[in-house]
Amino acid sequence: VAAPGREALRQRQADQGAQDAEARGAHEPFRSHAPRVGDDTQAQPEAGSYAWTKQWYPVCVVAHTDPKKPHHIQVLGKDLVFWCDGQKQWRAFEDKCPHRLAPLSEGRVEEDGTLLCAYHGWRFDGDGQCTAMPQVMGDANEEARMCKSARACARAYPTAEHHGLLWVWAESGADAFLESMTLNPPRLSEEYLELERARGGDSDGASGSGRGGGGDTEYKVNEWMQRDLPYGWDSFFENAIDPAHACVSHHGLVGSRYTDAIPFQWASRRGASAMDGFRMALDPAPPPFNVVGNYQATCEYDFQPPVHLRFDWEHPRGYGLAILHYCTPTSPGRCRHFQATVCTKDAGGSFDEQPRWFRLNKLSFQPSWWSHIVSPTFLHQDLVLLHSQEKIVEQEDETWFGACHMPTPSDKSVIMFRRWLQRAGGLGWQLPPAARRLPPIERDPTKLFDTWNAHTKNCVPCQRALMVTQGVMLASGVGAAAAISGGDLGTGLALGANLAGFNILRDLFYKYEFSHQDNGDDLWNIFARDILLKPAEDADMKR
Repeated sequence: VAAPGREALRQRQADQGAQDAEARGAHEPFRSHAPRVGDDTQAQPEAGSYAWTKQWYPVCVVAHTDPKKPHHIQVLGKDLVFWCDGQKQWRAFEDKCPHRLAPLSEGRVEEDGTLLCAYHGWRFDGDGQCTAMPQVMGDANEEARMCKSARACARAYPTAEHHGLLWVWAESGADAFLESMTLNPPRLSEEYLELERARGGDSDGASGSGRGGGGDTEYKVNEWMQRDLPYGWDSFFENAIDPAHACVSHHGLVGSRYTDAIPFQWASRRGASAMDGFRMALDPAPPPFNVVGNYQATCEYDFQPPVHLRFDWEHPRGYGLAILHYCTPTSPGRCRHFQATVCTKDAGGSFDEQPRWFRLNKLSFQPSWWSHIVSPTFLHQDLVLLHSQEKIVEQEDETWFGACHMPTPSDKSVIMFRRWLQRAGGLGWQLPPAARRLPPIERDPTKLFDTWNAHTKNCVPCQRALMVTQGVMLASGVGAAAAISGGDLGTGLALGANLAGFNILRDLFYKYEFSHQDNGDDLWNIFARDILLKPAEDADMKR
């Protein structure tokens, strides 16, 4: 892949951002103030109602989703079903049959490419047109006449495939299909787009790499990861844009809760606006993104509503990292998260000499099923805190600003996000007020850390890996029993140990618990810190 240099990438991304902002102008629900340099409060968009339903939302990683089945998703509280029709096009309907309102997500994708309702057998094509009513009295002409009724149609929503993700527009109807054509889904990094261009089209979400032919930038892009989280869209972004928690919540993996939590300052890079969010920077960055006395790395956070946060980290030695977050609000207290990682390096940089935090993110460049198991460690370390925190705020019966005390500059980005959300009129749930309250706090860790429902059941690569794991376990168990009964104790014990190891692996597809009270120098942290990462980090410190 012939990738442009870093400055050219930045300029192209800035130009594309300006073009996207201009294209979105017709959807701008309220105007924004110009930023005031040095003002700690930052300019905020004028109060108004953000057009939440006139936006694109990602619902799945296409390459990891079974096209032979319909799939349920909520977007802003609205129940939808997405499925792949006979033309290999992904479609989205409201998740109810027009007949008796049974969920279409419980139906079947038939061989003729229609979606069949499992209740009475009505069928629908990709446009939502009813094609079959088995209960109609009379001949085929009468059935065709009744199928043409507008009331017999499923309610269809616009869909689009971009960057390996399936996107759904959050309104239905003829106007929605026209409006959706004027607002493109959020763009990814230029490195990711270069990978797509080299493949001759849209990316399928698979990992890849490129090297500058006319430029000096080399990059690597990993596969998408998708996960349903038991806390809200707003809690996710509040946490993702808060670097102060990293060394504390992620103690042992990216830093120390005792020595790396330090003061730091924020700087504005783009003032807040209704449609384009805001961009803030840390220069220099605090730990774990920096090592005082060794290098002065920079970090920038770019929030692009309603679903995107881009994190950029650059090392002065010529390499960097972009973490691309997308988060869809599904229902109160729940969201669906997508993440991809882009590693870059200039001519003098190296992918093998980065600090620990950088190399941890590189672990995601593994077979998809393995990265889906290991990489969400970060999400699991935050999970209980975010799940409980938002519900405690609601129980306080106060506004978020009234309930929380934030006296230090480190919370500036969080305040910026919450002010943006407040000015936008809050999340645009498509639910009656009584249904918008958060569920109670879940105290059972087996339910909070339920990885089967959060990920595995929706991921084809992980389901395949689970089947292989179970097959190896069965073979190991049978082999161990046969070896021991035959007097070969050594082989039996070896196969038994193999069985135990794969049993641990199998369990991770179903449940992956984490406890901050137990997060000391445990085996995982010793492995990650001292065996996997420490030797290369020592070499980096000596340079």
